Amino acid sequence: MNDTDLNLKKKFFDSSVQHWLNCGKDPHRRKFIGEILRRWYEYPSGKILDIGCGTGIASSVLVENGFPQEKIFMVDISTNMLLEAKKILPHSNVALAQGEKLPFRENSFERIILFDSLPHFEIDLLMSQAGKICSPSGEIIILHDNCHIGINRIHREIGEPVEDAVLPPIPVMVKLLRKQNFCVLKILEWEKKIYFIWAKKKPL
Repeated sequence: MNDTDLNLKKKFFDSSVQHWLNCGKDPHRRKFIGEILRRWYEYPSGKILDIGCGTGIASSVLVENGFPQEKIFMVDISTNMLLEAKKILPHSNVALAQGEKLPFRENSFERIILFDSLPHFEIDLLMSQAGKICSPSGEIIILHDNCHIGINRIHREIGEPVEDAVLPPIPVMVKLLRKQNFCVLKILEWEKKIYFIWAKKKPL
């Protein structure tokens, strides 16, 4: 992503904070996220990285259900989003960073979550980063509350700078994850309802 495109996306997401704050208050959305992430907060171990965290919706659901804030790290390119996320989760860790250039060492995290953010990255580079920073036997969850066709339609309707932000079909993502030594445990996609991938990195 060149600097011009990056700055356009930063401005777009900086100006979208209120929308995502409202989304984060939706009880149906929070219940949906909580059901998917149940295993992570019922068995809280290791550190979680929330990539493209926005206002911290997914992370706040984890904390609401007992996951310790101190073990959550949130990254985003939007300063305004991170400021709001930090207000909501003051004891969490935040970093202003691109998903394609994450400032973390190899094997730093046991769990990675991408909620409503995957299309906004250069996905090959993002998956390469995920493969490096996820520890052996660590897990990644990719989650949207819509199918890939629905998400891509919404982005086209919004226009620049997100009209070319494409959520790939699940089989494409499965191949990319396997390339990074992840074993895909579960996939699920329903029209207008869900896009879900749960994968585990193979042990050494």
